[in-house]
Amino acid sequence: MSDDIKGFAVILDHDVNEHYAKNIINAISMIKGVSNVKSHIAEGNDYIIETRTLQKLEEKIFKIFRETR
Repeated sequence: MSDDIKGFAVILDHDVNEHYAKNIINAISMIKGVSNVKSHIAEGNDYIIETRTLQKLEEKIFKIFRETR
């Protein structure tokens, strides 16, 4: 038995301007079964979250390398 999927989250690999984002939204909207596409404005706080997440990941990677010596 398989699960039913109710939606997807699409994360862009970098911020894009609003004009280009509209092209992406239009393209996703054309996919059969898509009922709504919503964009989210990039905020200054996003950079802080990204930086902290990257720092935690780097710490975990360095810990692995230290443990394998």
